[in-house]
Amino acid sequence: MAQIAAPVGVGAANAPDDVRAVQMLLNRFQPHTAPLLSVDGIMDPPTAAAIGAFFISHVPLPLAPVIAPASAALRALNGGPGDRIAWGLSVDAGFKSRVITIAFELVISVDFLMAAMAFETGETFSPSVRNPASGATGLIQFTEYTAEHELGTHTAQLAKMTAIGQLSDVYRHFRPYRGKLPTLDDVYMAVLFPSAIGKGADHILFSRGSPEYSQNAGLDLNKDGAVTVGEATAVVRRKYNLGVTGAHLG
Repeated sequence: MAQIAAPVGVGAANAPDDVRAVQMLLNRFQPHTAPLLSVDGIMDPPTAAAIGAFFISHVPLPLAPVIAPASAALRALNGGPGDRIAWGLSVDAGFKSRVITIAFELVISVDFLMAAMAFETGETFSPSVRNPASGATGLIQFTEYTAEHELGTHTAQLAKMTAIGQLSDVYRHFRPYRGKLPTLDDVYMAVLFPSAIGKGADHILFSRGSPEYSQNAGLDLNKDGAVTVGEATAVVRRKYNLGVTGAHLG
């Protein structure tokens, strides 16, 4: 069960780590068509509104909309006992423990990281899964260039690792962006196109006529000749929505 040290809500203590924990849990209750909250530790109006909506829907008690430690509201927000994460039922206990730790150290939502890996591996979470076209390999589809120049290894070596062992390389890849990835868009851009981190959903990644667009034309959902951050992340959003359902959350 995710824990907090002090109350979270309008007028509460709102320590950043506590707010981040609540934001991550609240995202599991957001309508699939609604924007996900930024997991940034800031008690902003969208977070306050999500807390209010959660109380209306899931806490049938005449309480102020404040999430307190060891409260009925926090228990309801956790949805039951145990540290449950997106796609947690698809990985073993060791992997789950390690990914929770590195997500905390990177100041990102573990659910967002798990959704990105679910997409990149076709839901297998295999360290050896390989894209036959590009040769990219592993949990976040490391390219040969990234493996060699960023990690000092090769994709062939990455493929021989255990999933838990490769998480250390996932951490190394994400470490330069620590504290800069509050949204699902940003977490996925750290994998796909790091220069777009923080640019927002409407930022254009690839335009018609470029080789990159040709390779990613399927991501151009509205067929306007441009692939935006939001369009590229839409497939990961679907993995997120699936991962926080009862069939995969664990």
